[in-house]
Amino acid sequence: MEPRFDDIQEVDSKEYEAENIDRDEFKVFFTSCEDMSEIPDNHVHLQWTSIPYATMRGSMAYESYSAYLSTMYGIFKEMYRTTKPGRCMIVNVSNYQISAELDKEVIKGTEFELGEKFDCPSHMSYLMWKLNQEYADKYELRYEDTITWSKPGSTSQRAGTFVDSGNPLKWRPEEVTERILVFRKGEMDYRHIWKEKRNSPVYDDVIMDTYEQFEDWVSLDVENMRPYISDIWEISPETQSDHPAPFSPELAETVIKLYSIPREIVCDPFLGSATTIERAQALNRKGVGYENMDAESDDTPDFVDLIKNRTGANNSTLDAFQ
Repeated sequence: MEPRFDDIQEVDSKEYEAENIDRDEFKVFFTSCEDMSEIPDNHVHLQWTSIPYATMRGSMAYESYSAYLSTMYGIFKEMYRTTKPGRCMIVNVSNYQISAELDKEVIKGTEFELGEKFDCPSHMSYLMWKLNQEYADKYELRYEDTITWSKPGSTSQRAGTFVDSGNPLKWRPEEVTERILVFRKGEMDYRHIWKEKRNSPVYDDVIMDTYEQFEDWVSLDVENMRPYISDIWEISPETQSDHPAPFSPELAETVIKLYSIPREIVCDPFLGSATTIERAQALNRKGVGYENMDAESDDTPDFVDLIKNRTGANNSTLDAFQ
């Protein structure tokens, strides 16, 4: 059965950090994605997010890296629960190093050390494997792909010591890539998807009596997608944003185009500045997002306004916003 967007609803018994946003095109819940009970089981066509790191944009929210991984594991379980069978959970992640520039007070009393570095992509993949072993029952969670996001013009400044001295023992590479991990819940059945769409009131106005008509309707312009045919995507990072960890609109748009079709539901458990929802609207998808603003508690009103402005929630319609 095709999921109904209207079935995603605020939970009366829950407390929220701010007034939630409920529009025909999208919904934003200002609460932690550790509990996404607003979304029924098997309901989201695409889970797509960029996960936060252990320092939570400059504040330490965990006593240890193990505690951080434990929290992420619980969130992945909620992502799995709410993902529709046959569809994807996609996570943007990179290696992470506790910056030597952070105030030492930030990690005081924790197990973290300045300069400590973590292979987050490998650890997130392990959590997905563990989830499949311990939690997935009817629908196996399978690893599908790793896409490398190459960010032209970016720099981590790690090579500076080597460049200054020429000493090979001081060499460290500039980090200019991130990983996009793709996992699929169960098997994809293209004809089953067509039959669901054909029988859904959401697609009443679309002629798809045959599977061929369905494929014609969902097909993308392949020439426009050629830059993304391989598993290396060269996409410039977002630089014009008031958010401390902005998401690339081109990256979000590419993932949404390739892993969902129009009028489907896209969820971003770590919404941030709402790039995913903004791009989902522009691509004729329904958007759902979670943001608990832990790292921005002193600026909650400004942060809520940032999300409203990005999604067009301060305007009566998306057309007015655009």
